Amino acid sequence: MHNLLSNDEEYEVSVSCKYFDPQECCKYIDSVPHHLSYLHLNCQGLSAKWDKLQLFLSSMNEFDFIGLSEAYHHKSDRRLHVPGYHPIMSKLRDGTNSRGGVALLVKDSFDCNIRSDLSIFIPHVMESIVVECKLDRQKYIIAIVYRPNSPPHANVDCFTLHLLELLDLLDQQNCRCTVMGDMNIDLVKSPFDVNISDYVDNIYAR
Repeated sequence: MHNLLSNDEEYEVSVSCKYFDPQECCKYIDSVPHHLSYLHLNCQGLSAKWDKLQLFLSSMNEFDFIGLSEAYHHKSDRRLHVPGYHPIMSKLRDGTNSRGGVALLVKDSFDCNIRSDLSIFIPHVMESIVVECKLDRQKYIIAIVYRPNSPPHANVDCFTLHLLELLDLLDQQNCRCTVMGDMNIDLVKSPFDVNISDYVDNIYAR
C-alpha cells in the first residue's frame, strides 16, 4: 500500500506496478481476452522520432489506440502512416516550428471522428484531443491530454481546473471514456505541494 497524505487526511491507495520489456508486454496483452488495448507515449516530435517509433511499434502487439503527446508540428511529413490505422488525428499549436501538441492513432476497424466540442486545447496550459470511436454499435471516447511543464505557463492549479472541466464533459457522454496522457506532475510531492495535493484529491474524487 502507498499512502498519500493531503490536508491532514490519509489516503490508502493500492499500487501494483511492474516493468515489462516489449516481449513480456505482448504476452501479457495476449493473455487478456476480449479487451481493448491502449498505449501512450511522449514522442517529443513525431517527425524526428518516426523511425524509432515505427521500430518500437513493430516489436509490439497492435494496440487499438496509440496516444502521443508532444507530437510537434508534423502535418507536412508524408511518411507518417501506420498500416492498419486511420491517418493520425492531432491537435497542434499554431506555427510550423511549434512544439507540444497531442495526437491519436486508431485502428481502422473503428469508425472515428474528432470531437472538437470536447477537445480543450489551451496552448502551453492543457492540450487535449478527444476522439469518438465506434465498433459493433459500441461507442468509445478516447482523450489524450498533455500538460506542458515549461514556465511561465506551467501552472498545475490551472491545469487541474481545465482537466476537471474535460472530465465533467466526458461524464455526460454515457459511454466508456478513457483518458491517457502526460501530466508532468510529480505525485511524490503531493504531501508538500498544495497544487499537486489538490490535483490528487480531485482525481481520486472522480
